[in-house]
Amino acid sequence: MELEIVCTSLESIAIAEENGATRIELCVNLGCGGLTPTGGFLSEAKKITTLPLLPLIRFREGSFAYSSMEKNIMFDDMRRLIDLGADGLVVGALTEAGNVDFDFVEQALEIAGALPLTFHRAFDECMHPEASLRTLKAMGTTRVLTAGCAPTAADGIKNLQSFLKLDDVPTILPGGGIRASVVQALLNAGATELHCAPQISMTTPPNQRLFDGAFGRIDGGEIKAIRKIIDDFKALS
Repeated sequence: MELEIVCTSLESIAIAEENGATRIELCVNLGCGGLTPTGGFLSEAKKITTLPLLPLIRFREGSFAYSSMEKNIMFDDMRRLIDLGADGLVVGALTEAGNVDFDFVEQALEIAGALPLTFHRAFDECMHPEASLRTLKAMGTTRVLTAGCAPTAADGIKNLQSFLKLDDVPTILPGGGIRASVVQALLNAGATELHCAPQISMTTPPNQRLFDGAFGRIDGGEIKAIRKIIDDFKALS
Protein backbone atom coordinates (compact mmCIF):
# COMPACT_ATOMS: atom_id res chain seq x y z
CA MET A 1 0.00 0.00 0.00
CA GLU A 2 1.49 3.29 -1.09
CA LEU A 3 1.73 6.07 1.48
CA GLU A 4 2.75 9.28 -0.26
CA ILE A 5 3.93 12.08 2.02
CA VAL A 6 4.30 15.71 0.99
CA CYS A 7 7.72 17.06 1.99
CA THR A 8 9.10 20.59 1.77
CA SER A 9 12.48 19.97 3.41
CA LEU A 10 15.24 17.38 3.61
CA GLU A 11 14.46 16.91 7.30
CA SER A 12 10.85 16.05 6.48
CA ILE A 13 11.94 13.49 3.88
CA ALA A 14 14.05 11.69 6.46
CA ILE A 15 11.20 11.72 9.00
CA ALA A 16 8.68 10.50 6.42
CA GLU A 17 10.88 7.59 5.33
CA GLU A 18 11.66 6.59 8.91
CA ASN A 19 7.96 6.40 9.78
CA GLY A 20 6.63 4.44 6.83
CA ALA A 21 6.32 6.60 3.73
CA THR A 22 6.74 4.77 0.43
CA ARG A 23 6.76 7.79 -1.90
CA ILE A 24 7.45 11.52 -1.58
CA GLU A 25 5.75 14.44 -3.27
CA LEU A 26 8.35 17.18 -3.32
CA CYS A 27 7.29 20.82 -3.20
CA VAL A 28 7.82 24.14 -1.44
CA ASN A 29 5.44 26.71 0.09
CA LEU A 30 2.82 24.24 1.25
CA GLY A 31 0.84 27.08 2.82
CA CYS A 32 -0.57 28.00 -0.61
CA GLY A 33 -1.02 24.38 -1.64
CA GLY A 34 2.54 23.83 -2.81
CA LEU A 35 4.79 25.17 -5.57
CA THR A 36 7.51 23.69 -7.78
CA PRO A 37 10.65 22.69 -5.86
CA THR A 38 14.06 23.85 -7.04
CA GLY A 39 16.44 21.62 -8.90
CA GLY A 40 18.86 21.89 -6.00
CA PHE A 41 16.24 20.58 -3.59
CA LEU A 42 15.54 17.55 -5.79
CA SER A 43 19.24 16.86 -6.28
CA GLU A 44 19.94 16.90 -2.54
CA ALA A 45 16.83 14.84 -1.82
CA LYS A 46 18.11 12.15 -4.21
CA LYS A 47 21.20 11.85 -2.03
CA ILE A 48 19.34 11.05 1.20
CA THR A 49 16.56 8.70 0.11
CA THR A 50 15.83 5.91 -2.33
CA LEU A 51 12.08 6.55 -2.14
CA PRO A 52 10.47 7.74 -5.38
CA LEU A 53 10.49 11.55 -5.53
CA LEU A 54 7.66 13.21 -7.45
CA PRO A 55 8.05 16.98 -7.76
CA LEU A 56 4.94 19.12 -7.90
CA ILE A 57 4.82 21.34 -10.98
CA ARG A 58 2.96 24.51 -10.09
CA PHE A 59 4.46 27.82 -11.15
CA ARG A 60 2.52 30.13 -8.84
CA GLU A 61 -0.14 30.28 -6.18
CA GLY A 62 -3.77 31.02 -7.02
CA SER A 63 -5.91 29.90 -9.94
CA PHE A 64 -5.14 26.71 -11.87
CA ALA A 65 -5.92 28.44 -15.19
CA TYR A 66 -2.59 29.36 -16.75
CA SER A 67 -1.45 31.53 -19.63
CA SER A 68 0.61 30.11 -22.48
CA MET A 69 3.76 31.67 -21.01
CA GLU A 70 3.05 30.17 -17.59
CA LYS A 71 2.53 26.75 -19.13
CA ASN A 72 5.81 27.03 -21.00
CA ILE A 73 7.59 27.76 -17.71
CA MET A 74 6.04 24.64 -16.18
CA PHE A 75 6.94 22.50 -19.19
CA ASP A 76 10.52 23.71 -18.89
CA ASP A 77 10.51 22.90 -15.15
CA MET A 78 9.24 19.40 -15.95
CA ARG A 79 12.11 18.75 -18.35
CA ARG A 80 14.74 20.13 -15.97
CA LEU A 81 13.50 18.11 -12.99
CA ILE A 82 13.29 14.92 -15.06
CA ASP A 83 16.89 15.50 -16.12
CA LEU A 84 17.80 15.75 -12.42
CA GLY A 85 16.20 12.41 -11.62
CA ALA A 86 12.53 13.00 -10.84
CA ASP A 87 10.71 9.66 -10.53
CA GLY A 88 7.42 11.10 -11.76
CA LEU A 89 5.54 14.38 -12.01
CA VAL A 90 2.56 15.92 -10.22
CA VAL A 91 0.76 18.40 -12.48
CA GLY A 92 -2.59 20.02 -13.05
CA ALA A 93 -4.35 22.81 -14.90
CA LEU A 94 -7.88 23.95 -15.62
CA THR A 95 -9.41 26.05 -18.37
CA GLU A 96 -10.98 29.42 -17.58
CA ALA A 97 -14.37 27.65 -17.73
CA GLY A 98 -13.30 25.19 -15.03
CA ASN A 99 -12.73 22.11 -17.16
CA VAL A 100 -9.57 20.01 -16.97
CA ASP A 101 -7.05 21.50 -19.39
CA PHE A 102 -6.53 18.36 -21.43
CA ASP A 103 -4.15 20.11 -23.86
CA PHE A 104 -1.86 20.86 -20.92
CA VAL A 105 -2.13 17.26 -19.73
CA GLU A 106 -1.32 15.94 -23.20
CA GLN A 107 1.90 17.96 -23.35
CA ALA A 108 2.82 17.01 -19.79
CA LEU A 109 2.36 13.34 -20.64
CA GLU A 110 4.58 13.72 -23.69
CA ILE A 111 7.31 15.26 -21.54
CA ALA A 112 6.93 12.65 -18.79
CA GLY A 113 7.29 9.77 -21.22
CA ALA A 114 7.38 6.51 -19.28
CA LEU A 115 7.37 8.27 -15.90
CA PRO A 116 4.12 8.22 -13.86
CA LEU A 117 2.01 11.37 -14.02
CA THR A 118 -0.32 12.45 -11.23
CA PHE A 119 -3.04 15.05 -11.83
CA HIS A 120 -3.16 17.08 -8.62
CA ARG A 121 -5.99 18.60 -6.61
CA ALA A 122 -6.90 21.09 -9.31
CA PHE A 123 -9.18 18.16 -10.13
CA ASP A 124 -11.32 19.04 -7.10
CA GLU A 125 -12.39 22.27 -8.79
CA CYS A 126 -13.10 20.80 -12.22
CA MET A 127 -16.43 20.43 -13.99
CA HIS A 128 -17.71 16.91 -14.78
CA PRO A 129 -15.33 14.94 -12.52
CA GLU A 130 -16.35 11.41 -13.53
CA ALA A 131 -16.10 12.14 -17.25
CA SER A 132 -12.79 13.89 -16.63
CA LEU A 133 -11.44 10.86 -14.78
CA ARG A 134 -12.21 8.62 -17.72
CA THR A 135 -10.62 11.02 -20.21
CA LEU A 136 -7.51 11.33 -18.07
CA LYS A 137 -7.25 7.53 -17.95
CA ALA A 138 -7.64 7.23 -21.72
CA MET A 139 -4.86 9.79 -22.18
CA GLY A 140 -2.46 7.81 -19.98
CA THR A 141 -2.59 9.66 -16.65
CA THR A 142 -1.35 7.38 -13.85
CA ARG A 143 -3.29 8.72 -10.88
CA VAL A 144 -5.53 11.56 -9.73
CA LEU A 145 -5.05 13.22 -6.35
CA THR A 146 -8.44 14.21 -4.97
CA ALA A 147 -10.37 14.98 -1.81
CA GLY A 148 -13.57 13.98 -3.56
CA CYS A 149 -14.17 17.51 -4.89
CA ALA A 150 -14.26 18.83 -1.33
CA PRO A 151 -11.90 20.81 0.93
CA THR A 152 -10.71 17.65 2.71
CA ALA A 153 -10.95 13.92 2.16
CA ALA A 154 -13.14 13.62 5.25
CA ASP A 155 -15.57 16.12 3.71
CA GLY A 156 -15.50 14.36 0.35
CA ILE A 157 -15.69 10.77 1.59
CA LYS A 158 -18.91 9.96 -0.30
CA ASN A 159 -17.50 11.14 -3.62
CA LEU A 160 -14.24 9.31 -2.92
CA GLN A 161 -16.19 6.13 -2.28
CA SER A 162 -17.89 6.61 -5.67
CA PHE A 163 -14.65 7.40 -7.50
CA LEU A 164 -12.93 4.34 -6.04
CA LYS A 165 -15.67 2.11 -7.48
CA LEU A 166 -15.35 3.43 -11.03
CA ASP A 167 -13.80 1.39 -13.82
CA ASP A 168 -11.51 2.81 -16.51
CA VAL A 169 -10.18 5.67 -14.40
CA PRO A 170 -6.66 6.44 -13.14
CA THR A 171 -5.65 5.24 -9.70
CA ILE A 172 -7.56 7.37 -7.21
CA LEU A 173 -5.16 8.91 -4.69
CA PRO A 174 -7.18 10.28 -1.76
CA GLY A 175 -5.60 13.36 -0.23
CA GLY A 176 -6.50 16.55 1.55
CA GLY A 177 -6.15 16.85 5.29
CA ILE A 178 -5.85 13.09 5.79
CA ARG A 179 -5.12 12.09 9.36
CA ALA A 180 -5.28 8.72 11.10
CA SER A 181 -8.94 9.26 12.01
CA VAL A 182 -10.14 9.00 8.39
CA VAL A 183 -7.76 6.33 7.10
CA GLN A 184 -9.86 3.29 8.00
CA ALA A 185 -12.86 4.64 6.09
CA LEU A 186 -10.72 5.24 3.02
CA LEU A 187 -9.24 1.75 3.17
CA ASN A 188 -12.70 0.25 3.56
CA ALA A 189 -13.78 2.22 0.47
CA GLY A 190 -11.04 0.56 -1.57
CA ALA A 191 -8.18 3.06 -1.51
CA THR A 192 -4.83 1.48 -2.41
CA GLU A 193 -2.80 4.68 -2.06
CA LEU A 194 -2.98 7.64 0.34
CA HIS A 195 -1.52 11.15 0.15
CA CYS A 196 -0.82 12.91 3.45
CA ALA A 197 0.87 16.07 4.65
CA PRO A 198 0.60 16.14 8.45
CA GLN A 199 2.52 19.15 9.72
CA ILE A 200 4.06 20.37 12.94
CA SER A 201 4.40 24.15 12.98
CA MET A 202 7.96 25.36 13.49
CA THR A 203 9.25 28.90 13.98
CA THR A 204 12.46 30.74 13.26
CA PRO A 205 14.53 32.40 16.01
CA PRO A 206 12.82 35.49 17.51
CA ASN A 207 15.46 37.85 16.12
CA GLN A 208 14.60 36.80 12.53
CA ARG A 209 11.23 38.42 11.92
CA LEU A 210 11.59 40.37 8.69
CA PHE A 211 9.10 38.00 7.08
CA ASP A 212 6.66 35.44 8.43
CA GLY A 213 8.84 32.97 10.30
CA ALA A 214 6.40 30.07 10.51
CA PHE A 215 7.08 26.91 8.54
CA GLY A 216 6.07 23.29 8.74
CA ARG A 217 7.85 20.02 9.37
CA ILE A 218 6.33 16.62 8.78
CA ASP A 219 4.72 15.02 11.84
CA GLY A 220 6.44 11.65 12.12
CA GLY A 221 4.09 10.42 14.84
CA GLU A 222 1.03 10.96 12.64
CA ILE A 223 2.67 9.18 9.70
CA LYS A 224 3.57 6.26 11.95
CA ALA A 225 -0.04 6.04 13.17
CA ILE A 226 -1.35 6.05 9.60
CA ARG A 227 1.17 3.38 8.58
CA LYS A 228 0.04 1.15 11.44
CA ILE A 229 -3.62 1.39 10.38
CA ILE A 230 -2.62 0.48 6.83
CA ASP A 231 -0.48 -2.47 7.94
CA ASP A 232 -3.19 -3.76 10.30
CA PHE A 233 -5.73 -3.52 7.48
CA LYS A 234 -3.46 -5.46 5.11
CA ALA A 235 -2.90 -8.14 7.74
CA LEU A 236 -6.64 -8.71 8.08
CA SER A 237 -7.37 -8.65 4.35
